Amino acid sequence: MTTVAESPTELPLGLILAIAAASGATAAWWPQVAYRLAVAQGESPRTACSVCGTPFTVGWRGWFQLAASCCASPDHRWIVGLLAAITGAALCWRTADTSGGRAVLLAGWLLLVQAGILLSLIDLAVRRLPTRLVGALAAIVIVCAGFAAWLEDRPQLLLATMAGGLVVGTLYLLLALLTPSQVGMGDVRLAATLGAALAASGWQAVALSLMLPYLLAFPFAVAQVRHRTAQAGHLPFGPFLVAGAVLAYLLTPG
Repeated sequence: MTTVAESPTELPLGLILAIAAASGATAAWWPQVAYRLAVAQGESPRTACSVCGTPFTVGWRGWFQLAASCCASPDHRWIVGLLAAITGAALCWRTADTSGGRAVLLAGWLLLVQAGILLSLIDLAVRRLPTRLVGALAAIVIVCAGFAAWLEDRPQLLLATMAGGLVVGTLYLLLALLTPSQVGMGDVRLAATLGAALAASGWQAVALSLMLPYLLAFPFAVAQVRHRTAQAGHLPFGPFLVAGAVLAYLLTPG
């Protein structure tokens, strides 16, 4: 008996544009959330503007809406939203086949981009990556990989995800032990999570993600040293880890 292969399921252009728009609209709110979470380790999230003292609205609205008189209203929301929209469209375009578990992996990457933007904004502001947020992202990656593996009856997909996180996490842990002033434990946890997500797509993407963050960070590190900024020895590495992982995923075949 001949088995008919399952035909690829491609995303229509209209759905790609809708996903891109939703990604951009969602990410546009993250600067406000990041402002409240960008506090020193051990401190509670901000309940009022640190500049003008305007209190934030109590409840969930206070996380996404500032008072009109507050001077801390983020003026770069549209840039963040545009970047997320372009990235969302690129992820959809890269995923030529959304049949089986690949649609689940695509959803996982769209969520990863959103979480990565939030983590990057916090890291840029206070040079730290909150453990709870990174842990939540890791849980999303594992759940998506497990669900995709179940849909495709490919347990090796989940095993590859776990192995990718272990390998990349171990490498960055060694870097953190050798250069503690350059790589923090938050970077280690985030790198392991991104490595796990990439391993589901293949080890070529994992290998590329080990190089790209440093290539992206190099010009900024040089500029920081040349201008001798106050924090020249501590470049926030989270944004480069996220950008490098997304680029590695986009540049490797699906």
